[in-house]
Amino acid sequence: MFLLAGWIEKHMKEEHHIDKFTDESFFRLHDLANKGYWTDRDILNIYGVFENDDVPFSKKNEILVDILKKVDASQNRIVTLDEFLNFRKQGGEFTDFGFPGHHGDEEEEFEMHHVEKYHPAGLDEPDENWNHPEDIEHFQKHDELFHGEKRPEERRKHYLKPNNIPTKFRRVTIQM
Repeated sequence: MFLLAGWIEKHMKEEHHIDKFTDESFFRLHDLANKGYWTDRDILNIYGVFENDDVPFSKKNEILVDILKKVDASQNRIVTLDEFLNFRKQGGEFTDFGFPGHHGDEEEEFEMHHVEKYHPAGLDEPDENWNHPEDIEHFQKHDELFHGEKRPEERRKHYLKPNNIPTKFRRVTIQM
């Protein structure tokens, strides 16, 4: 019989590259300030949505309500280690909301998961190797986001504005 891994196991494997862990180590790893409990911020960071402005407040709230309802037995909006361990002992599992984990923005997710796996040389990788469908989609989004509708040749132009160069860095020309 093949048992499917839950979201916590998937998260640890994909985000942390850890196959074997205890529930206590999962908890402590995600207790960001080493307080001994999780706050709303810790919970949202587990899913990678705390600082992600693309995720609407309603989705963040849905995540918080779901996790706190499942784990926060004392209903005080914090999750203690004991509460988490009891939740897991009873077979508790986190809901998969479609977020892999805590890298926050798309750029960092792309670098952590795609680049790390398929482009080990990173930015030193030859241009012709950046040809996966994920590469093409990522760089298309990147171009649209950062360059708008400009044609590629217009985006490559760099204009030097001498008035913006501080005087101390300007080359002095002596007139005779």
